[in-house]
Amino acid sequence: MKKIYLLFFLTLIWVSSAGAQEVALKKGIVMDSLPFQDSVATQIRLFLPESFNQQQSWPLLFICDEEDKSLLSMRYLAELANKNGYILAASKNLQDSATLTDKILDINNTISYINGIFPLDNQRIIAGGFGEGGQLAVLLPSMLKKFKGSLAVASLLPNTQFMDSKAPYPIALLIGLTDSRYVGLASDKVQLRKMYFPFFVQYFNGGHQWPAPVHINKALQFFTLTGMAKKQIPLDLAYVQSRFDDYLEYIDQLIATGDLITAMEQIEEGINIYRLFEIEEPLWTRKKRVRKMSAYKSQRREASSLQLKESLMREDYLYYLEEDLERFNLNNLGWWNYQMGVLSKFKDSEKLAEKRMGERLQDYVNTLINEYIRFHNAQEPIDDDSLILLYMLKTITESTDFEAYLRVVSLTSKYEDYGTALFYLEEALKKGFTDKQKLYELEHTALLRISPEFNELVSKYLEDARYD
Repeated sequence: MKKIYLLFFLTLIWVSSAGAQEVALKKGIVMDSLPFQDSVATQIRLFLPESFNQQQSWPLLFICDEEDKSLLSMRYLAELANKNGYILAASKNLQDSATLTDKILDINNTISYINGIFPLDNQRIIAGGFGEGGQLAVLLPSMLKKFKGSLAVASLLPNTQFMDSKAPYPIALLIGLTDSRYVGLASDKVQLRKMYFPFFVQYFNGGHQWPAPVHINKALQFFTLTGMAKKQIPLDLAYVQSRFDDYLEYIDQLIATGDLITAMEQIEEGINIYRLFEIEEPLWTRKKRVRKMSAYKSQRREASSLQLKESLMREDYLYYLEEDLERFNLNNLGWWNYQMGVLSKFKDSEKLAEKRMGERLQDYVNTLINEYIRFHNAQEPIDDDSLILLYMLKTITESTDFEAYLRVVSLTSKYEDYGTALFYLEEALKKGFTDKQKLYELEHTALLRISPEFNELVSKYLEDARYD
């Protein structure tokens, strides 16, 4: 079967009959599907590096994100994959509603199909993903042995009971220093050590987002280095030394900027990698130097004291959110507004640790509310009271999210609470909402839209109200 696919592929690319249109797989761009007339090919997204040829084998990074996100992920990673000589692939069939078994079967079929066409380096097939896609990526090598490692961005570990500790594989975790998930990473690292998984954590400035390509590049280098250490990839001492020199420069930059806590964490990550090649001594030297710095000792004390405070505030937010939802407690909205003021002060702090804590807590609250919104929208029957409260909270915690204001307007109009609907409508208009068409198409607002008060607001902020 592999030879048949390969012959078909070569024929499509290099041979064109007279009067027939040549079909080619393009290099250097993300293809939304393969140009083959079968159901599997139409569901595969692919990127081939510009240097691709059939005479050598190629590493593959399979993106585990859902169908609507994988295209964006691949486009973001394309330049990096091109530079490192990686093939990128993804399946459009990965939906949030699909079971884990269905996802595994689909990924297995997709990889088998790709492996039947392209000369893959079977020791360098990596699963990668963002958020929940990253959690799936961490599980894949335990489920499908053709995967040799996992790259998870902005993600904590999945249920480790599904991870095969008898056959550990390298895992690269990339996490933003202001991502709320950063707090859980310490326990994840402890768990990975207990299970003897080789891992590398790359921290970066930012929240729940893709990091700059330079950070992802370090993760890809980690897979190459661990492959060389395990003799799965031919040892290239010049490559190892070059990557080590780059890493030392990266550490020196962190020290120079005064971000000593992050510098120490990355030093320890580097020691774990480069001790495999017995060249880690310069990292030990830097570790000893940083530990003696008074600024590091001060930053460590501050981080330790804030760690407890952050934990207690997270517990408070979870407790009061669940309490307010259970009682439909609109009277507590003032408390939430006050808390956002507290977080704003943290985020504006000149102390780096406080600033990052404030941003992580803001992300935690937003993530918590979004998870509850997703949960309640999936219930039958839908609990409108809970959704009204959640969207009201969202206008406080994410004050420029106009969708939240519109949802409050829609749901309160459904129950003829037009006073509340008009209040949230004006708040949205004050903050810059201008999509008049979306406003006039809003569900449950037919009676609201013909009221004088509604039209006065529209005339005041948007001009030319539809009804007089």
